[in-house]
Amino acid sequence: MRQFDDLAKPSGHEREIARFFRDHTAFEGAEPIFDTPLYLLGFFNRSGSNLLSEFLNSTPVFAGFREELNSNIVVQAAGRSAIASFPEYIIQCSDAARSAGRVYGFKASWAQIAMLLRFKIDRMYPSVRILHMTRRDVLAQAISYSVAFQSKQWTSKMSRAVAEPVFDARQIQKFMEAALFSEQAITWIANIRAIPRHRVVYEDLVEAPVETIQEIARFAGFELADWKPGTPKLAKQATELNAVFRERYLEHACTKLNLPRGAESR
Repeated sequence: MRQFDDLAKPSGHEREIARFFRDHTAFEGAEPIFDTPLYLLGFFNRSGSNLLSEFLNSTPVFAGFREELNSNIVVQAAGRSAIASFPEYIIQCSDAARSAGRVYGFKASWAQIAMLLRFKIDRMYPSVRILHMTRRDVLAQAISYSVAFQSKQWTSKMSRAVAEPVFDARQIQKFMEAALFSEQAITWIANIRAIPRHRVVYEDLVEAPVETIQEIARFAGFELADWKPGTPKLAKQATELNAVFRERYLEHACTKLNLPRGAESR
């Protein structure tokens, strides 16, 4: 499992972006360019971040929160628009929303949050704030990731690209450990840099979307008393297969740890 020291290791996205922009990767300005904070939706795969992004974009306040920090997306966009630096890319992503008076944000893994800080992108803004998306049921998250990873069906709008996923206890364990490390890593970064962090729990978002989004708005200094959610475009993907994998993993884990199954977990 990864450790605290892994925060210092650049991800593949960071290395590719730095390789593409070379000496024009970091922000070297003396003053912020934007007059609103940099909002980052900190996430790990299958945490519910796409649902949160959809809800945020349906408000009159927020915009963005897409995976625009992935190196392939950055490089392709920079090539199409002759963008000369990474800070210029950040500006271009945000311009339309800023002109419309909305606050623009980015989805970011823990490694991408660290990347932005190392590239001094935070200095383009007066401050940084993190919306930290997590799930209470990390096992369900890991199973969902395993199913999506094998099927390549990352959202309900996509068709399954391969055959039925197979149960893989080792893979589920790996994804569960990665999700837990991600949650801790984002917390570490926020604490180290004194970045305000608002935890958003997937189960709460599903159960009470209005209250959850209103809490986020208040964290950002806005009021959304009249906001009502529409029907989400993304449907829940969990099926009976997820339940079968869960039961098999629990049996596997209890056997491995020599723990008898409790009646409440059967």
